[in-house]
Amino acid sequence: MASSAKKRQYDESYIQYGFTAINKSGIEFPQCVLCHKVLSLECMKPSFLKRHLNSCHPSFISKNAAFFKQKEEGLKRARFDRSGHFRQQNEAGLRASYMVSLRIAQEKKPHNIAEKLIVPCCKDIIRCVIGCDAEQKVTSVPLSNDTVH
Repeated sequence: MASSAKKRQYDESYIQYGFTAINKSGIEFPQCVLCHKVLSLECMKPSFLKRHLNSCHPSFISKNAAFFKQKEEGLKRARFDRSGHFRQQNEAGLRASYMVSLRIAQEKKPHNIAEKLIVPCCKDIIRCVIGCDAEQKVTSVPLSNDTVH
């Protein structure tokens, strides 16, 4: 008689360690709500989850479960690619990327002009006019030569 190995299930109390569950192929894996790292199924033990929090995020040890619950909600609103890795694309940034790429194509310029000239110029303009906080949003616009090509 073959005995099947008992698989540990996610428990709601694991949120106090900063972990939620992600379902991949019908199996729940622990996922950190801070760094979005998906751990192996064997790490679904409170001791492993606590060790991850202590070693990778020591500044968040004193945070309560409500803080981690809020981070979990943000994580649920984000999109994931097929491998389960965190990926969040700003719709406005994607639209801006398309508009810039269209102008580059209309002018018959090389694709890499965006990352070599346009993005640095945009960052300089925004930093001078609006401030450093808005400059980070320009960085999220996908205009690299590999993306646009």
